[in-house]
Amino acid sequence: MARILFADDKIAILDALVDLLKENGHEVRTAPDAVKFFSHIQESGEFDLLILDYSFGRGNPTGVELLATLRKQETRRGKTTPAIIFSCESADVIGAECRMCGINENVVICDKDIRSLLACVDRLVSGTRWEGKHD
Repeated sequence: MARILFADDKIAILDALVDLLKENGHEVRTAPDAVKFFSHIQESGEFDLLILDYSFGRGNPTGVELLATLRKQETRRGKTTPAIIFSCESADVIGAECRMCGINENVVICDKDIRSLLACVDRLVSGTRWEGKHD
């Protein structure tokens, strides 16, 4: 159905959610850190959807910062990949960081609820125009 790149440093969460996404017919690549995330982008080309954990631990960039770096590269190509920022953090805080980083479209903030994540994935993969946060 969709080629998804899922970035999260919590391996247990990553494994469980990847299995669920695969059961729903998606091809999923995983990245436990920024290096692997950009390696997959460079090696595998385009993805239909990105799912990024907000927090990668102390001293590491946030999912929003990773996405902001990627968006700068995508701007040169003229195409942005839909993305979900997956987090327990406040959607208002993450939304403010997105705006500060210049990420104003094609991103959804989703709480760490499996049903919410699957709904976000289905909506973005279907191509339905949808900006903002998902409750």
